[in-house]
Amino acid sequence: MPAQTIQTMPREKFIEKNLGLVHACAGRFKSRGIEYEELYAAGCLGLVKAVDGFDTTRGVCFSTYAVPVILGEIKKLFRDGGTVKVSRSLKELGLKVNAERERCLKHTGQEPGVAQLAEILQTTPEQIALAIRASLPALSLTPGNDEDGNREW
Repeated sequence: MPAQTIQTMPREKFIEKNLGLVHACAGRFKSRGIEYEELYAAGCLGLVKAVDGFDTTRGVCFSTYAVPVILGEIKKLFRDGGTVKVSRSLKELGLKVNAERERCLKHTGQEPGVAQLAEILQTTPEQIALAIRASLPALSLTPGNDEDGNREW
């Protein structure tokens, strides 16, 4: 797309015309643990940042500038661990809970209860339950295969 197009076309229209860049970039990260919709959303944020930061006087094509910005936003999503944020203290408590569960299983042969873990780790049962839940893998709300037949990309 010529550089003057970004200057003459409305911002929203220019973004719409360049959504193909986002699809191409997000497609490179399919099946890596983050849903395509999240990848696409992060890529769209990158596209908007690229449109706002593009300097036509540099003499480069918009896509040359935009693709690294879009990829940067998508990679940031992976670095940050997806969209759900879990505090460091809760992650650490989750590790302690798992270690204590294994220790109890090894010594007694029984799974400890939440109250017992809370007493051992000197915290509340609510915190133990939160830590256990936070350490579980995320479940997808969309099927992993196309059995439903109406999944759109």
